[in-house]
Amino acid sequence: MPTEITPLVTDFNQLLTGWRGYLARSRHAAGNLAHALKTPLSLILQQGRKHDDQYLVKQAERMRDLIDRELNRARIAGSALAGRRFRPATDIAELADVIRQLHRDRQLDLQLVIDAEDQLPLDQQDMLELVGNLLENAAKWARHRIRLTLGTGDGMRLVIEDDGPGINRDSRSLILTRGTRLDESEEGHGIGLSIVQEIIELYGGSIDLGESDELGGLRVTVELPLPG
Repeated sequence: MPTEITPLVTDFNQLLTGWRGYLARSRHAAGNLAHALKTPLSLILQQGRKHDDQYLVKQAERMRDLIDRELNRARIAGSALAGRRFRPATDIAELADVIRQLHRDRQLDLQLVIDAEDQLPLDQQDMLELVGNLLENAAKWARHRIRLTLGTGDGMRLVIEDDGPGINRDSRSLILTRGTRLDESEEGHGIGLSIVQEIIELYGGSIDLGESDELGGLRVTVELPLPG
């Protein structure tokens, strides 16, 4: 570059480095806070429903929505930053343990079939939110069985199936409309797909809802390209 503008370029690069660090710290703090709060909050919801305390359930659900919204905003703000890499086998096993603990009274059969490298060039927090939300929804409506399959080729392909009531064909396209919640479009499904859809859009991927041939319930298929 011309020597005349070297000081300006240096200052600008320092500014960008400082701003990138600020975004990274903010995003990391939001992720830590959400991770710390969501599990105990789920347990509070579980107890509220068990004792039919509708006021407690309503307030806990409101808190969960606020956490999800703020986490999503932090993610969008820092989506260009590189965080920790996704470790499919380890990270999903930890998520599955949490799901089993939350639904231990039902003794869910949660099967994991993972055929991927130890690490993938995808942000760990994004993938934890993506897989966690889909697993939570599957666990909520499964009668007994859930199967998660993850493989890689040209990209990452994630399939989550359950043996629950599923979603009728006419409602599937409506559910995937931006801003539509599952509980608004199909009675009995109480989790929104907004966070899942935001992550998929950020990575230029796709999502498809169908019926599991073997389990009979909902089948969610997510495909994400892998950076070269």
